[in-house]
Amino acid sequence: MRQILVLTFVCVISALLLSYVYIFTMPKIKEYKEKFFTSALSEIFPNMGGYVEVIKDSCYQILSENKEKVIGLFFRTSEKGYGGIIEMFVGIDTLERVCGLRIASPAEGLKETPGLGLKIREDKFKNQFLGKRIEQIRLKREGGEIEAITAATISSKAVCDGIRKGIEKYKKYLREK
Repeated sequence: MRQILVLTFVCVISALLLSYVYIFTMPKIKEYKEKFFTSALSEIFPNMGGYVEVIKDSCYQILSENKEKVIGLFFRTSEKGYGGIIEMFVGIDTLERVCGLRIASPAEGLKETPGLGLKIREDKFKNQFLGKRIEQIRLKREGGEIEAITAATISSKAVCDGIRKGIEKYKKYLREK
């Protein structure tokens, strides 16, 4: 009976400590996520007048400076890469062309291979997507216009697939508000 009481006591104390740590760190985690979101948004749409959340934590309509019309769409998408899930923020204009791309960093959960898969975060790779429409966003070997990163084809393909799926899923929200 004594062992059961000791084990129960240890479990209760552990649960209380874990709850305390969760309560203490939750505001910091929320603040960090908000900071990541706003930095990605201002990087992709520097001249926006505001935004309207269409789907909670996933899709946002970007408004003109006078806030009268929709000038683009900003959405979160992800796809399985070589090392794990690749989280991305993508901006498209009203003609459904990519106007910006932000890929999560290793500190934000990206688990691609250092020196290879992490090259998907470099401007040389990301800039290939700018101005491209959904049908152009495929690797060259698949008939598209995106040059894969040598030795990181899975990661390169995952970015292409994630962007295409995101555009297909959210493009209906480009309509006026």
